Amino acid sequence: MEIHQYLNEKSDFSKMLALKKDINLKRSSPSTVHIENVTVLPRKNASDAPVWGLGGLINSDGKFIEESSYKNGWSQFGGLYSFDRDNVVHQNEHVIWGGIFVKHWGHFLIDFMTRVWYPALHEHNKKFIYVANKDDKIDGNYAEILSLMGIKGERLIKISEPTSFNSITVPEIAYKKSAYFYNDFNLSFVKAINKAASLFSSHPSRKIYFSRLKLNEAKMKEVGESFLEDAFQKNGFDIVYPESLNVVEQIILWNTSSEIACLNGTIPLNIPLCGKKDLRITVLNKTSRLHENLLWFESVFDCPIVYVDVYDPLLTNKKKSLGKGPFIMYVTKELSKYFEENHQKISPTPLPQVLINRINFIKLRFVLFFQNLKIKFGRKLIKIYKAEFK
Repeated sequence: MEIHQYLNEKSDFSKMLALKKDINLKRSSPSTVHIENVTVLPRKNASDAPVWGLGGLINSDGKFIEESSYKNGWSQFGGLYSFDRDNVVHQNEHVIWGGIFVKHWGHFLIDFMTRVWYPALHEHNKKFIYVANKDDKIDGNYAEILSLMGIKGERLIKISEPTSFNSITVPEIAYKKSAYFYNDFNLSFVKAINKAASLFSSHPSRKIYFSRLKLNEAKMKEVGESFLEDAFQKNGFDIVYPESLNVVEQIILWNTSSEIACLNGTIPLNIPLCGKKDLRITVLNKTSRLHENLLWFESVFDCPIVYVDVYDPLLTNKKKSLGKGPFIMYVTKELSKYFEENHQKISPTPLPQVLINRINFIKLRFVLFFQNLKIKFGRKLIKIYKAEFK
């Protein structure tokens, strides 16, 4: 049974339902490919490369191993490039291929975790290798959640130069956007939840509003969240800033709270950390553009979500990516109705404050416009300079 949503006429509810039905459970188990004498090519960016670059595995004949590529929606990685075959480092080990690591929490949950099922659930000794940008590595919360899944830090190996191994096992990706998922994808997260479960009883049930107000990047993307934070606080929600929490603290909140509310984006993609089926999850839409990854995750992890539109319909561009912005929001009539039907009534933001909010939003758009113009101009100058002195 579909739960009630609080949407305006710009949000396409029928498309939301259709997207959730796109994804289906595969009853079988994901497979693995085992290959002897393999060379790993680290990530390399190139103008004609997929969005996340070239790299991956090549066999003893010098051919690219397609199973090592990553093709999942627009997230794409993999391909052969030239390298010095006489200077390949050899490691006398049998390892597991983890693929491309992008240091962004949302992409970590959606993309990198697709191969984690094998070292987390089946092979507990072999090292787990991956490739990434030069300055990126798996550490902090990224390493902590893998550790909860049984993949300790000493098993994580970043490949930064062409390296050969005795053999590599390549796990099939266990979650394909807009297509299918295997139970193994979910079970990796269940393992992490169970590891922290002994701590749940010592934490009281709370209503949580996850805020982005203290994030520096949010200050350059979003206008008006203070209205929302204040409204939820008046309704008895504790304000929590998720970037200040470690993974165990997040798991505790997702499994002991009675209700969690947050803006649409990366924060609600943490629903894999939730094993509490009666948790009420409210996601506030800052644009009418649908968050496909979240709608698919809602089906994969069986976590029904209440969506509430909080964006300004006059100034919100549907084409804007959820990660880019800028976004403008306030207590809309939809949010006011949500509060009236579920909590204590909160009136919509008064028109004078809405107008001030819009002025601040327009100022931010001008700042971002000139910043982008400066970046584009700088890139053109670099190209001209390189062309002149070739």
